[in-house]
Amino acid sequence: MSVSADDGAAQLRKMVDRAKTMQDHGYSNSEIASAMGITENYVRNLIPSEPEINWGYNCLTTGVHHGRPEALWNMPLLQMTYIFNPDEIKELIVYRIYTDALIYVHRGSDPRPTEQWAERIKEIAEERYLNVLQLKIGEITKYYESPAWHRDVHGVIERIKNNRLNPRYQPLHSHDSINMLCRIVGVSASIEASKDIAE
Repeated sequence: MSVSADDGAAQLRKMVDRAKTMQDHGYSNSEIASAMGITENYVRNLIPSEPEINWGYNCLTTGVHHGRPEALWNMPLLQMTYIFNPDEIKELIVYRIYTDALIYVHRGSDPRPTEQWAERIKEIAEERYLNVLQLKIGEITKYYESPAWHRDVHGVIERIKNNRLNPRYQPLHSHDSINMLCRIVGVSASIEASKDIAE
């Protein structure tokens, strides 16, 4: 008698649930395989490991930071202030920083920081983000109004007229993105939170 597709799917779900439960209780893949009478490789297929984290996307990383690739995070700061209201901006910034902190708590290298550390980062980011945003907008506005910027614009126009503009040309100031705002606020908040927790 053959097993129906529905029965097979139900049996597979039970195996996955059992393997995950055992993993949550600290059993190794080898122990799970032995208990369930399957191979260790089959266990890995049932409960694949979480995808590797690209730490360059995390706004709290020290060293190289790539920012997140989604278009939202590359939005210029002035544009952000036209599209989102102040409460929405606060949530965008604070929760991006907080969720990145939680990645360290749940998936970082040992010794991992605590959830208390992530909560403290969130509190500091809430207190600090508006001041940093205002400073960055002031800095960026000054840059876009400078004689050097206007000279660059004329050079770009000339290259366009001669069809010689570099396809990778990026007119934005290096700090003019939500990514960079999250990084600036997030890194300073994580440093302060680490000091607070250590005391």
